[in-house]
Amino acid sequence: MNVERKTALKTIHKNKFLLLLVSLTITLCSGPILDRIGQIGAMLQFACLTSVFIAGALANRQRKTMYYSGIALAVIAIPIMWSSLFLPSYQMSLGRVLIAGLFCLMIAVMILVSVFKDEQRQSQAIFGGICSYLLIGLAWAMLYSGIELSDPDAFRYPADAILNEKNVSFFPQLIYLSFVTMSTLGFGDIAPRTPLAQIATWLQAVVGQFYFAVLIAYLVSALPSKNKDD
Repeated sequence: MNVERKTALKTIHKNKFLLLLVSLTITLCSGPILDRIGQIGAMLQFACLTSVFIAGALANRQRKTMYYSGIALAVIAIPIMWSSLFLPSYQMSLGRVLIAGLFCLMIAVMILVSVFKDEQRQSQAIFGGICSYLLIGLAWAMLYSGIELSDPDAFRYPADAILNEKNVSFFPQLIYLSFVTMSTLGFGDIAPRTPLAQIATWLQAVVGQFYFAVLIAYLVSALPSKNKDD
């Protein structure tokens, strides 16, 4: 039994970034669909986010301090997230998005530290870099959601995106805004209107460009030498 457990843990550790990448992909891509299903869709979205929290916390097992910090934040974030579904209120919703955003950002930083400082193989480093990028985008979408909760006029949406259906939120559009901003595509169909929203938007654009410059430079220069040593 102990041998099987060790084998399972070794397999999870070996594929830790891949598991997180799968959870993130499902969460981000299923949002626009699940958002239209009402309460069941919201529960499925929260289940997807829960899988991201668990996979994100487990992705840093190699560094104990980061691992336990991730576990602690996940233990706080998951109950608040599910409580906000059954006990909806402004305070619970704002707490949910802010804590979830902080968790995603913290895990993204931890993964980057692991990629840069630990001896990661090329595939793991690439998966880790992609996971960090997606986590930063998700964290900023949470920040945008918190800004919108505080001020419903913080963002301007296109007319055909204004959905009057019950239980439909703008969070999928904020995820879209986040990644369009971070990749500096700048379509302009969704735009910040208030100073706080504008500051958050240009900061994300700067972070996105800085991320690509640093990470790609590292992958190009450092990983070939590591693979040669292996």
